[in-house]
Amino acid sequence: MAEMGMEFVMALEDPCRPHLELHLDKPNGHALLTTATLIAPQHQQHFPHTAPNQTQQCHTAQNPHTIFEKLLALSGQLVVEDELSPIQAWYYILQQSWASKLDSRKLSKLSASLLKLIKCHGYVVS
Repeated sequence: MAEMGMEFVMALEDPCRPHLELHLDKPNGHALLTTATLIAPQHQQHFPHTAPNQTQQCHTAQNPHTIFEKLLALSGQLVVEDELSPIQAWYYILQQSWASKLDSRKLSKLSASLLKLIKCHGYVVS
């Protein structure tokens, strides 16, 4: 289920993907994306202020459950009341009685439908 969740969340982050790497050195809303969490360790040279032990922590924290929990906690603090982050949408799905009946085909259809409603706002978090 974690793999399907990762695919679902990353599919919903797709509108940000074309410009995501342009913002890796700036604190912004993209830092809350699963995609940014996964690619950041590959781009540590962009973060000269990052200590080696922080880099190591990034590599060990790449299990989906750990990433999802951290992003869910941050989303709760930063997402406005009438919206959901992709990770919040995934956790909402998991709470539904029909969640155990989901397969990757159904989830792909759901994410494709939701993608029509998603826009990247690229806001800066100060």
